[in-house]
Amino acid sequence: MARPIPPVKVDALRQQVQELLDKQCLKRHVDFRLEIEAKVEQEGWVHLVVVPDKKDIRIYDYASILSEVEDVLRRKYKQEKVVLVPASPD
Repeated sequence: MARPIPPVKVDALRQQVQELLDKQCLKRHVDFRLEIEAKVEQEGWVHLVVVPDKKDIRIYDYASILSEVEDVLRRKYKQEKVVLVPASPD
C-alpha cells in the first residue's frame, strides 16, 4: 500500500507533474498548454486540478495526456496517490 505524500514534497510533485504535462503536450504537438490550477490533499491523496490555457479545448481533447502522466508517475516515480483532475477553463 502506498504511503501518503509528505506535505513538504507536494510542491516538488506539483512542479514535476507540470514538467511532465509540458513534455506530453510537446510530444503530441497540441496547440495548447495544460496548467495545474489547484491542489487538494485528502486522506493521503493529492488531487491536482488541470486546465488548458485556451477556452475552446474540451476535456476529451486532453484526458489521454493526463492518463499518460499519471501512468508515468506510478511506473517511473512510484507516486501512486496522485490524481490529475481535468477541468474546463472559466
